[in-house]
Amino acid sequence: MKNSNLNKSVPGDQFEWPEFADEKIRIKVYSNRFANKSVTEAFQEVYGIDLTGASEKANETPREYRVGDIISTRLDNVAKDSVTFADVNYKGTVLCSANLYKYRKLRGGSPEAINAVVTDVKKDRITLDPIKPMTEEWINDTVANPVLQNVLGDPRTIKVRNLQLTAGGFTGKAVIPSTSGFVGEEYTVDAFIPGSQIVLNITDDFEQFIGKDVDAFVLNYIQKGDGMSLICSVKAYLTFLGHERLIEMFNRWCEDSPKWEKYSKAVHGGVVTGVINSSKKCGVFVEVPDLNITGMVKVAPEELVNYKPGLNVAVRLSSFDEETFYNKEVGQVQHVDPYIIEDGVLMKCNLKPILVFV
Repeated sequence: MKNSNLNKSVPGDQFEWPEFADEKIRIKVYSNRFANKSVTEAFQEVYGIDLTGASEKANETPREYRVGDIISTRLDNVAKDSVTFADVNYKGTVLCSANLYKYRKLRGGSPEAINAVVTDVKKDRITLDPIKPMTEEWINDTVANPVLQNVLGDPRTIKVRNLQLTAGGFTGKAVIPSTSGFVGEEYTVDAFIPGSQIVLNITDDFEQFIGKDVDAFVLNYIQKGDGMSLICSVKAYLTFLGHERLIEMFNRWCEDSPKWEKYSKAVHGGVVTGVINSSKKCGVFVEVPDLNITGMVKVAPEELVNYKPGLNVAVRLSSFDEETFYNKEVGQVQHVDPYIIEDGVLMKCNLKPILVFV
């Protein structure tokens, strides 16, 4: 008995089902007929329906969004009273929470794809912020791997502008590199530099930094309302510069090259930062500002009373204190790696310069 349901016409009468003795024969015929075609191609031929762009059309179905959702989009046009986003699939109005018109670079839109976060959802509209995800991504990446700021020859510093004294340190505005590059001018967030992090070691003149701009490394951040406030350190940046200089001098010292002789004879102005008197070490710690380093001058215990923090002294570089440790696995004393560099990034520096008074 023939299956009467098989004798049908499809929309547009473009195809009419042939009659088969049974379902097994029909399946066999079509399996042979469409063996070298995709499912989509077979479907199109049988039903006469053009499926070109079907996946794109499916994506045109309006989505529902929630606050915090991230949307990949482009800026199509930025006008005084509106911002048009490309590829945002929403049934209502799409608004922008940031005033992008003030950035000249963005007025014609932007061809590059960016991530925008949904900041508000109403019945017939959503509000997007394309700046926040970009800024937070840079901050989170930097805080997660702060050592990656230590690029030899090209440290990844952040500029903190217009410092102002506050309780415990300084406030300022930190320029975010990634966001600034995107909008075409400086984009800043709040920043805080603790008083202990404004210089390499010590200072009694904090007023000298008021209104100044400084280069710093990022240590961390705190959530501040809907935004972030960076915690920065000038000390960390100066320490890195000092480590760069120490590595250069240490290598010349190991080679006993003529350049080392030049380094060792140079006289530098220094500032006493503290003293130490223990069973293992006895001496005076001296900061050398023009080298951004701190070293120790070996001094007899009875002479330590002659040195107080803040005292100006003249010093020169004598040698390096080579650290050792006992390796239980090999049963012998070994040298600590003087420094570790990976892919151009200074991961660690254990160099301790020995100074002498001049």
